[in-house]
Amino acid sequence: MRLMMLEARSGVREPWISALQSNGFQLDLFRLFSEGEEALQQLRYAMLLVNRELPDGNGVDWLRNRRRSDFTTPLVLITPALDVENRIRALDAGADDAVPDTLDARELVARLRAVLRRNPIIQPDFIERGDLRFDIASREVFAGGAPIAIPRRELDILEMLLLSFGRTVTREYLEASVYGVAGDICSNSIEVRISRLRRLLGQANACVEIKTVRGLGYRLQLREAPSTCDDM
Repeated sequence: MRLMMLEARSGVREPWISALQSNGFQLDLFRLFSEGEEALQQLRYAMLLVNRELPDGNGVDWLRNRRRSDFTTPLVLITPALDVENRIRALDAGADDAVPDTLDARELVARLRAVLRRNPIIQPDFIERGDLRFDIASREVFAGGAPIAIPRRELDILEMLLLSFGRTVTREYLEASVYGVAGDICSNSIEVRISRLRRLLGQANACVEIKTVRGLGYRLQLREAPSTCDDM
């Protein structure tokens, strides 16, 4: 289950992040509404968890504008513990729930699950492109029916590229999705992992390839004129 968290101070949310990840949520963390907007154009999320205040805007106002444009994804707003007024405003603006920022991590998970039960999202069991198959539940990858052993970070990148198949995913988005907004990232970390992922796909003779879109990011697509993939 993929969840977006919009939070400028991700460090203080470590108990929440740990609890969500241990309960099966795949988290994409962003500091700004503008970053979240870009991600929403590329991927479908089961839910958004949004802080009331970010450096580039107010969560209640952002939510209200979103709902006016027929945005139906479940959204939970985070407010200061004593800020009852903004929790009321958030609910009136279309939030599915509003929670204090001091909420116990276990209760947060329970609340998000309750929201999801009210807003069920049907998700596929796997993603399949060419001869590449990604099992979402087990997080296993197969090429032509044969398993490929892919490290966790590279697997996160592959999932992003599969979900945006044929479209360019920006380097910045991959970094935020794989490492989080507060991740300690070396300047060439994404490039190194993309190179490793390319090598693994090539060794498996997969019918897909990762293209570099200079100045923008990366795109997963079918291999150009692959002789072994003509019947795919």
